[in-house]
Amino acid sequence: MSNYQYNKPQIFLSEKQNFKSFSFENFENHFFTCLKFLKDGKLAIGSTDSSLSIFTSKNFEIFLIINNTDLNNNSPYPTFITQLSDGRLIYSLSDFNIKIIKINNNKTYRVEQLLLSHTDKIFKIIELMDERIVSTSLDLTIKIWEKNYKNHLFEEDFDLEGEGAENIIEVKNNILVASNSKESIIKFYDLEKKRVINTIKQINCSNNNNNLGLFKNNLLFVVGEKITVINIDTYRIVYEITNKVNNTYFNSIRLLNENSYLISNDKNVFQYGFDKKLKYNNEDVDYEKIEDIDVDIFETVATISSKNIKLWK
Repeated sequence: MSNYQYNKPQIFLSEKQNFKSFSFENFENHFFTCLKFLKDGKLAIGSTDSSLSIFTSKNFEIFLIINNTDLNNNSPYPTFITQLSDGRLIYSLSDFNIKIIKINNNKTYRVEQLLLSHTDKIFKIIELMDERIVSTSLDLTIKIWEKNYKNHLFEEDFDLEGEGAENIIEVKNNILVASNSKESIIKFYDLEKKRVINTIKQINCSNNNNNLGLFKNNLLFVVGEKITVINIDTYRIVYEITNKVNNTYFNSIRLLNENSYLISNDKNVFQYGFDKKLKYNNEDVDYEKIEDIDVDIFETVATISSKNIKLWK
């Protein structure tokens, strides 16, 4: 497919006393939708102007802007982005399709594949240990794709009490975990046997965003005001952490280093050690609701809301 040159950016970076902040020149018309730190430290940001913007590491200058407007002048925008083990980017679009691109060092990119995938919003895409990819959607299905991504190997109805799998993670080879916040439920799914092998339903959890994290031999299920830590061998709950700060809900989790992880709620970012103790708390890091967080190779923390992306050290 075609190579594209980068275009004039619509996002600008401002310096504050203790953080950097991305925002739109005309933010009333556009919003941020997703972000991802890449393996080389670059930052990828999706937004409703149909662009995927790539910024350099450390100084975060514009490196490349990818335009997702198609030949019919439709302008779908990125909704989720991640990076494959070979360095290519894979992201879902608001028209329910998936795009795979390769970024070149000369500030160009190549669209390598467009996967016509789901019939409703795509929640998440992950790469399995064997390099296949899995996508999950509001259409109540998960799709497992061939290594060349041209066709999906099989499709499963993945009904979590009438809801789609909002989050997925591979905890062992071919063992997939899917979660949903509305029903506060997770299911362990064997991709080879194509069947559910265990189900855990959280009790007395307020419905809100949810997330999954894998740290050492434990699965962390984040939903509502609670973090549930589950041993992936025994499927037993090891311990739980309840959020009692400002009556807000947990929504995202990211590994910071081998000894600690970050959890965000609507307004705060917390660092927890594996001994369950709170290490620090960045109070009110964003005046808007935090939708997601990510961490780069230099332990820079990014928080995303609809109108701002802020970078913290």
